[in-house]
Amino acid sequence: MKVLLVVRDAAVAERVARALRAEAAAVETRAHVPVPPQPYDLAVLDLAACRDLQAAAAALRLCAPAFVCLAAEKDLYGPALSVALASGASDVVPLTLEGAALARRVLAGRRPSSGELEEGGLRIDVGRRTLRLRYGRGWRRPVELPLYEFELLKLFLESPGIALPRAALLERLWPGGKAEAMNPETLDRHIQRLRRRLGPAARRLRSVRGVGYVLERE
Repeated sequence: MKVLLVVRDAAVAERVARALRAEAAAVETRAHVPVPPQPYDLAVLDLAACRDLQAAAAALRLCAPAFVCLAAEKDLYGPALSVALASGASDVVPLTLEGAALARRVLAGRRPSSGELEEGGLRIDVGRRTLRLRYGRGWRRPVELPLYEFELLKLFLESPGIALPRAALLERLWPGGKAEAMNPETLDRHIQRLRRRLGPAARRLRSVRGVGYVLERE
C-alpha cells in the first residue's frame, strides 16, 4: 500500500512513518497540503498540519481514494473531530497510539473488497464501493461512499432486520481491540452521514435503544 503522510512536526512524521513501514506500507512524507496529485492508496493528514481542513480534504481526494486524520488528544473530543468527519475522513486516529496499534488503525482506513449486495431499494457494489438507490422501476446512478459509511451499509445489508450492537459495529470496523480507543461519537457521526445518503430509505436505518442500530426490511 502506498501512503501519503502529511505531518508538519518532523518527529511525529518520523514516528508515524516508521510504524507504517513496519506494516509493509510505502510511505511518502510531506509537511503541508497541497501536494502534487499522485495515485496513493491512502492519505494521512495531521490536523495540526492545516488551517482549512475542508480545503485540505479536497486536495487529498485528488491524491487518494480515502484519507485518515491524526489528532492530538485535545482534538479528539472537540469541534475538530466533527469537522474532520464532515470533510470525509475515514477515521480520526489519536496520536497517543504507538507502533503497530497506530499503524493498523491508520491502515484500516482503506480495505479492498469485492461483490454486490442488494436489499429493499439499496444496491451496493462492494468492489467499487458505490451505492445505487432504486427510483421507480429503475436505479439512480451509482455514488461512491466514504469508506466507513460504506462498511456500515455493507454490514446492515448483510443482516437486514437485525439489530446490530454498537460494540459489534465498532469491532467490525476497527478490529483487534482498536475499537476501545475510538471516540464514542465516531460511530454516531458515520451513521448520521450514511442516513443522509440513503434518500427515502434513511427512515429504515434507526437506533435501537440499549442495543445499537438496525436497517429495517422494506
